[in-house]
Amino acid sequence: MASYTITQIAAMVGGVVGGQQPLDKPLMYLSTDSRKIAFPEATVFFALEGPHRSGHQFLSSAYALGVRHFVVNQAPLPTGLPDATFLVVPNSLRALQRLAAAHRASFQLPVIGITGSYGKTVVKEWLYQLLHPHFNIVRSPKSFNSQIGVPLSVWEIEPTHNLGIFEAGISLSGEMEILAEIIQPTIGILTNIGSPHAEGFTSQQQKLEEKANLFRKCNVVFARWQDWQALNPREADPATQWLTIGTEAESTFVVSALRQLGSETKVDLTYQSRTQNLLLPFTNPAQIENALMCAAVAWWLNMPLTNMQQALRQLYPVDMRLQWKRGINHCQLLNDGYTSDLPSLKIALDYLAQQKQGEKLTLILSDFSEPTGSSSAFYAQVVHLVGQYSIYRLVAVGPRLAEAIQPLVASGVRVHSFYNTQTAIDAMPSLQLSHENILIKGARVFGFETLVLALQQQAHETELAINLAVVAQRLNFYRSMLQPTTKIMVMLKAFGYGSGDVEIARLLQFSGVDYLAVAYTDEGVTLRKAGIHLPIMVMNPETAGFALLERYNLEPELYDFGILGQFLDWCRQQGTEHFPVHIKLDTGMHRLGFLPEAVGELEAILAGQSTLVVKSVFTHLVAAEDAAEDDYTAQQAERFHAAANRLEAALGYHFIRHLANTAGISRHPTLHAHMVRLGIGLYAGGRAGLPAALSLTTRIAQLKWVPAGQTVGYGRAAKMAANTRVATVRIGYADGYRRQFGQGNGYMLVRGQPATVLGKVCMDMTMLDVTHIEGAAVGDAVEVFGHNLPLEVLAQQCGTIIYEIITGIGQRVKRVYLSE
Repeated sequence: MASYTITQIAAMVGGVVGGQQPLDKPLMYLSTDSRKIAFPEATVFFALEGPHRSGHQFLSSAYALGVRHFVVNQAPLPTGLPDATFLVVPNSLRALQRLAAAHRASFQLPVIGITGSYGKTVVKEWLYQLLHPHFNIVRSPKSFNSQIGVPLSVWEIEPTHNLGIFEAGISLSGEMEILAEIIQPTIGILTNIGSPHAEGFTSQQQKLEEKANLFRKCNVVFARWQDWQALNPREADPATQWLTIGTEAESTFVVSALRQLGSETKVDLTYQSRTQNLLLPFTNPAQIENALMCAAVAWWLNMPLTNMQQALRQLYPVDMRLQWKRGINHCQLLNDGYTSDLPSLKIALDYLAQQKQGEKLTLILSDFSEPTGSSSAFYAQVVHLVGQYSIYRLVAVGPRLAEAIQPLVASGVRVHSFYNTQTAIDAMPSLQLSHENILIKGARVFGFETLVLALQQQAHETELAINLAVVAQRLNFYRSMLQPTTKIMVMLKAFGYGSGDVEIARLLQFSGVDYLAVAYTDEGVTLRKAGIHLPIMVMNPETAGFALLERYNLEPELYDFGILGQFLDWCRQQGTEHFPVHIKLDTGMHRLGFLPEAVGELEAILAGQSTLVVKSVFTHLVAAEDAAEDDYTAQQAERFHAAANRLEAALGYHFIRHLANTAGISRHPTLHAHMVRLGIGLYAGGRAGLPAALSLTTRIAQLKWVPAGQTVGYGRAAKMAANTRVATVRIGYADGYRRQFGQGNGYMLVRGQPATVLGKVCMDMTMLDVTHIEGAAVGDAVEVFGHNLPLEVLAQQCGTIIYEIITGIGQRVKRVYLSE
């Protein structure tokens, strides 16, 4: 592990050291997040400046955990941290990057730098799978490829490593030069160039050229033939050798004879007049492209061809996501089958600790697959890492881990050891797991998939997957449109638009939103009981729930004189003072709200009293998404501000104003006011190319051939014109798949191909035509909507809106929460 003193760090990054700590203490860990500190006594905390929060706000939090060394860009030095040492620099992020670059420069190992639009993480992980028997590899954990993630990844280089693999992602011009300075790659890989993050560049060509800046000092670069041609080979640095992969005869590695064999693909790869026959365990074109890129790099690195052929057949899909699933006995399962190594264990433990919210933390862990995994020193590191977290229970699977965990028993952790996965599964009932957050992390050889199934709450095979990383990405996308002082309220009505309220609320709280809004009081109570402490507005408060509003610190929306009078009387009876409320004005929706002409009467009630305090005044834009109604939207805003101005003058104090919904955020920047309300935009819709956070999948329950002339489904509504292969899938209108999709109006994706709905949608099942889909099999996953079949398409198929689709997904549909 890297070890430098604060004096050495100051020399590497520039800056002035001040404070009380000894200057010769070895420091090995870097942190930019006070919630993710495991070894505080050996950690340097970098206080980074963000668009909405400053790391300097969290110095005291890191100090309370035991951190005593800080990199800051504020002078004079912070007060109240008596024995801390500070390194004052002009820019703490640049200091972090320069430190990692200096650390990298002290090693002479070959380093592979990967960039592109698609496939960076997959190529990195597949290269690791291919090469780790032959190299001791350091690599980026998960998808750590940002201006912060790259330096934290490069910091992990140690003298024992003899190959590095790091990925670099950019979204703005000028960023790649910084990452190239940190990674200092000797070998480059340019994966598929596509549309993601294109908004930061003037053109696709500029984005390609910016990404290629990673390779300026590389000895060799691997790229697709078409991307190499787009870069204009005539202007390339002659000191860099470009090796291309493609079907073109001019490619360095020529791809030919692609042929699908069931679930595999046979392909010939020719290099320097030598052809290798490869069998890849994929049929998806993107996976084939990524696998061939890895094969070319491994071949060039002189990996034995026989070994490479065998290893390629054993490649497994890379899932970069931590999956939250509901478990038995009110447990929550955090399934991380991504990889088995020490850095990824720390990431998963950090995430588990962040989501604790009062539940006990349990870790189910197998022996590791690292080359160094047999050493007692390695397992001592594992035990030391686990000991830094408040683990209630450790379930160890495998003989090597069982030998190393005794120190945890002495510290009070409940430890259970099992030789293999099946014995652990057999023993699960005796452990009496209940109300625990369980991290399940095992090497692939242990087959923890069966253990997950044993602990998972039983539900049918239809899943709504909510990608929390995409939710965070979408939040930040809309946040980027705002001024730093503009607040964000996120709407969690209707069970979080069908995606789950508690899990989303925890992410939003972690991400620093300012307000949440729910439809009814009981929804707010649920969030409070789950540990959500953000301000919560209740949009439809009931008279019977006034006591719950006070008990759980919830803030009601008041929209007419009836509910206002009732709530005011109740508060006075309780002797309550300064209860925060939100006033809704009706400027054109004509649903709920005080009409602007009633503001005079409203003033008379609210002015001069101290029982209620107006926290915000707001209205609802009727057609913010419709350019044809922009004049009406402007009229609404004018009416709103006129009424709000009058009310504010009467009250004698300022309140928050908000009127922009999701469409208003993106289309009407002049209407952002003090706060905006983000709703459906958190999950779906919005700008083209912005990924959806939700995907709904089911599985094929049965396949059969139905002869021509026979019918399918209720009422014999679908008569087969020819012999038809029918797939019955496990979703129906009780799950939210609407009956309007029947009779050929809708389709789902089977093996990536459209399969039309046959006949009428049933309560629990739907029939699809898969005659044309080769290889369809019982148990195959079927995409109802998601990345390849957008929600907007479904809404068009049955003449509705995406709101109605996602809020109609039944509660019996299993929710799975994914996090990068």
